[in-house]
Amino acid sequence: MEKLDRVPVWAAKIVIVALGVGGYTGRSVFPAVTILCKPNIPLTPMRFSLIDRIEYLEPGKRITAVKNLTMAEEYLADHYPQFPVKPGVLMVEAMTQAGAWLVRASEDFAHSMVVLKEVRGVKYGQFVEPGQTLRVVVEIVSQTDRETEVKARGIVDGRTTVNGRLVLARYDLADSHPEQAATDALVRREMRQLFGLLYRPAGPDGSECPAAD
Repeated sequence: MEKLDRVPVWAAKIVIVALGVGGYTGRSVFPAVTILCKPNIPLTPMRFSLIDRIEYLEPGKRITAVKNLTMAEEYLADHYPQFPVKPGVLMVEAMTQAGAWLVRASEDFAHSMVVLKEVRGVKYGQFVEPGQTLRVVVEIVSQTDRETEVKARGIVDGRTTVNGRLVLARYDLADSHPEQAATDALVRREMRQLFGLLYRPAGPDGSECPAAD
């Protein structure tokens, strides 16, 4: 058998479940990273970003992020060939990712894992089509030492396309597997770097700040 020298990105365990009526309890794929734990194998965090840019951030309170939908999105070839629209589950994933960035920024990236634990009362308003921009607004409702509840909504041209409440859990892999402390550090570092690309607040002169190294 060929010896593996790393875990490829497709080897990460992905769980994306179509959300319908009622609540759902599960785990989001990103920014949380599900790791296949193999001894002595460097691990590569999964990249599956449905956020293009963070426009506004108030740590501990609120975030606004955007996703520009284009025909280049591969899944549109199947959803649907004659009527391409963004799948509802990926709208929820975009809200989850925005919420996870809000949690990470609010706690200064204290935990490597920020995952979707529960979805409540999701409602859809209209389709999101190629050429449109989905603007995601997430606000923190309540927090415990391990979970954050947020209310989130997606907006296109001033109209709500999706809204609901999400419960995000946060933890480190080392909480249950101490040998994974190095992986926690790697994930936190990778998330900080990606955050620096997504969020570039304006400087005192109004110009965009450069991404952090």
